[in-house]
Amino acid sequence: MSRKLLIFSVSVGEGHNQVCRALQEEWEEHGGEAEIIDVFSLVDTETASRLKAAYFICIKKFPLLWDGIYKMTDLERMGEVIQPLLKFWWRKQLHFLSDKECTCIAAVHPLATQVASLMNQQTPDSNIPLYSVITDFSTHRLSLTSCVSGVFLSEKEEAAELQMVYPHCRFYPFGIPVKKVWEEQTEKQLIRKKLGISSGKPVLVVSGGGEGLTPEKKIKKLLQKDRQAWEVYLFGGKDHEKKPSRQIINGGSVLISKPFTPDYVDYVKAADLVISKPGGVSMAEAVSSNVQVGIISPLPGQEKENRRVLASYHGVHIIHRRTVLSDLLNKTDKRPVFRKGRGNPRKQIVQAMIGKEEVYTTAKAENMAEQFSNKYNDFPIG
Repeated sequence: MSRKLLIFSVSVGEGHNQVCRALQEEWEEHGGEAEIIDVFSLVDTETASRLKAAYFICIKKFPLLWDGIYKMTDLERMGEVIQPLLKFWWRKQLHFLSDKECTCIAAVHPLATQVASLMNQQTPDSNIPLYSVITDFSTHRLSLTSCVSGVFLSEKEEAAELQMVYPHCRFYPFGIPVKKVWEEQTEKQLIRKKLGISSGKPVLVVSGGGEGLTPEKKIKKLLQKDRQAWEVYLFGGKDHEKKPSRQIINGGSVLISKPFTPDYVDYVKAADLVISKPGGVSMAEAVSSNVQVGIISPLPGQEKENRRVLASYHGVHIIHRRTVLSDLLNKTDKRPVFRKGRGNPRKQIVQAMIGKEEVYTTAKAENMAEQFSNKYNDFPIG
């Protein structure tokens, strides 16, 4: 039987979907079979719709409430508190894994990890290894359960600290996996020629995410006060299919609204600057393309944590109302380069799951735990 990977995800963000596809792509290149499972597809439609609606209402209309929920669920042993709820909502699928023949499970969201852990516990004599794949730049505690045998995360220092606290688990600081297309290096001018970008203006790409949450008004205000005219491509959700495709901004910048299409990757690689909310995957994709990155309007909870960590890296800028975008292009930056000298996260993760990669050891962890605490405790938010 060929190796089979089950990838548990949650359909509340395109970033998680991209990581699932990246893992699926790499696993299949290693000769195995991979199946992506949205945990919301395993509950009744009404429950799934209510849970997703509650999430989006919180982040859009009640951000302080969501921030509180995020912090509360990140407390120690909170997974044990919510397990009865999960057992009730997923009660019809508790034995889902009984009929699945698989080598291992990868969960790419804290909720997906909790659901996979619950199902693993309900499966008699189950020895299926469960891995958490962290799709942000810090780890939420719901991704750490007693069933998890390995965690793939971004930061070496955090891996060191967590290894000391959770000795039953193995921590691999490989980074956030992105699809192979993001790692392919192409000359910027060749990509611009392919896309028909020839105005000579610096190119700004704005990512609104699959839900189109990046604030367009804030971007326009930044463009209006900049002495430099830009060619701007604003990518968003389906709403952008209905908006005017081209707008002239005071100051001479041209803003073109586009829905997400497969050539989004090329636009990012053609850009001088990419501005986005600090979703873990969108940030990982941008920095993989070696472009300057601006962080704007983080959602409460995990995105603020991402901003905290990313603010220490070369080429990552916190955007606020006084920012002059053109100044970022020539700004002296002595901060460390993100992921310099490290390998390919996607390949390393799959190799570890099939047993071909050395674990991040406790001995290595001991040397770095104190460094992590000193670096990130009370880190100032820009």
